[in-house]
Amino acid sequence: LGPWRRRYVTRHLGWRTSEGGGAGGEGEEEEEEEEEEEEEEEEEEEEEEEEEEEEEEEEEEEEEEEEEEEEEEEEEEEEEEEEEEEEDEEEEEEEEEEEEEEEDEEEEEEEEEEEEEEVEE
Repeated sequence: LGPWRRRYVTRHLGWRTSEGGGAGGEGEEEEEEEEEEEEEEEEEEEEEEEEEEEEEEEEEEEEEEEEEEEEEEEEEEEEEEEEEEEEDEEEEEEEEEEEEEEEDEEEEEEEEEEEEEEVEE
């Protein structure tokens, strides 16, 4: 039986079984003590439940904070990777430009040599 039903049953049974038809007998005092004890127990149980709920909420909040931190770290890592990729691409482009310039210079030198040879002939 739940606490409320127990109280109801003890009240009514106690009242019927107390001396003098329930008017001021010993059963009534015992009933009051039992009721007070039950109320105290219920209050303690409610307090414990509230504490457990608060602890659960705190744990959930901590988990959410950890998840947010992990997400932020992942985002930072992704940004760093993107920056590195961009830097690599820039370096590649610079190298390609340098190679093209060198090729152009070589071609110019070859052309000049050819011209000189022609002039000599």
